[in-house]
Amino acid sequence: MKDCPDGRLTLEGFTKIYQQFFPFGDPSKFAAFVFNVFDENRGETVTLPEEENTPEKRVERIFSVMDKNRDEKLTFEEFLEGSKEDPTIIQALTLCDASR
Repeated sequence: MKDCPDGRLTLEGFTKIYQQFFPFGDPSKFAAFVFNVFDENRGETVTLPEEENTPEKRVERIFSVMDKNRDEKLTFEEFLEGSKEDPTIIQALTLCDASR
C-alpha cells in the first residue's frame, strides 16, 4: 500500500486517505473515530495485519467472508449479514451509537 508501505498507518495518513472519499467536507472527526476503533493499543499508528496489508487483500478477505453462496457477487442481504458478523464493523457501529 503506497500510503503505508511498512504496514503502519498514522492518524494523519488515515485522515488523508479518508479525505479522498469526502472531498467536500471535513472528515477529520469521523476519521479519528474510525482510526481509534482500529488502534487497539492507543499508540501513534495502526498496524495492518500481514494478510490485510493492502486494500486489495483487505477487500478480498471481506468479500470472501460475505459471499456466502460463492457466486462471486455480493448481494445487499449478504452484505448486511456479513456486516453483522464482522467484529470490526460491529465495534465501529457500537462506538458510533454510544457517542450519541
